[in-house]
Amino acid sequence: MFFKPLYLRKLSIDAPVFCAPMAEITHSAFRRLIAEQNSFCVLFTEMLSGNAILKENILFSPYTKRRPIEKILWYQLALNGTEDIKKIIERLLILKPDAIDLNCGCSAPNAKLKGLGISLFEDKKRFEYVIKSLRKNWDNTLSIKCRLWKKEDNWKEEFEERLKIMEDNGVDLIFVHPRFFNEKFKRKARWEFFKWISSKTKIPIIANGDITNVYDIYENKDIFSCVRGIMIGRYAAVKPWIFCEFASLFNLNVSNNKFNFTLLWNKFFEYIKEDFIQEEKALSRIKIFSKYFSCNFFYGNNFRKKIQNCNSIQESYEFGKNFLKSNPKLLVTPSVNIF
Repeated sequence: MFFKPLYLRKLSIDAPVFCAPMAEITHSAFRRLIAEQNSFCVLFTEMLSGNAILKENILFSPYTKRRPIEKILWYQLALNGTEDIKKIIERLLILKPDAIDLNCGCSAPNAKLKGLGISLFEDKKRFEYVIKSLRKNWDNTLSIKCRLWKKEDNWKEEFEERLKIMEDNGVDLIFVHPRFFNEKFKRKARWEFFKWISSKTKIPIIANGDITNVYDIYENKDIFSCVRGIMIGRYAAVKPWIFCEFASLFNLNVSNNKFNFTLLWNKFFEYIKEDFIQEEKALSRIKIFSKYFSCNFFYGNNFRKKIQNCNSIQESYEFGKNFLKSNPKLLVTPSVNIF
């Protein structure tokens, strides 16, 4: 066993492998698809606006609703410190979240303008205030997902100060995406910093960023031996069965040879139509998923372009079904760094 179980307050995680929160991807339909393929995987919602939680029908919203098949579900919040955090937590309790995560890594311009994500992480006083407020109103597992810092200069000093804030205020787990704020996905994640970060805190660290297969772990044992688990992001949308490929890290006897592209395609459409009432939003999520799913195929670029030009759910479904029926040639190593 490469990674040992995690015990965090009331939460016990036998296999600490996580599906990362991803905007417009990790909605309820996608999480359902992932859970069916990988029963042991820990799931995340998308980044959720605290104020939106107070307004939406959270029992039915595709962003917040959960199903029994989602055994462990982490709710990720985007907060800037102006919200009524007590009311937000009280409302979330209806859903019985297994854990809550504070997003401190989103670098989208709109999120930064609102004081969310990396903007919160950068502002030490607001960062501490929000964590204190969450910890005061939430007595179960609390985590932080973050990047390194806004630039390479003096970043370790800044990061260490935030580690101290997290430790002093009862944060239980940290998900580290080792890129600086302005670095795009085409720049390789800086795995080499996991060891330094782990040496500076007692809080368990989960590694995130560019982990694409189990060989990444075995071939970099020295790097990953200091973390307590892994988080997979975009490759979960490329290969929804991907978590089964990591089963050996947890001594799990799981087959990863049962996936079927056509079956996955059919199920995804079924789940999208069930959860998204508005066709426009449903079609948007299909197009986003297809962008990644297309990376499996030798002619994936054609597949992707055609789906992007579809004007209805049915049109996109039929094209995908016919494309897959032709038994398209598969790429041995799909890449998401093409867009």
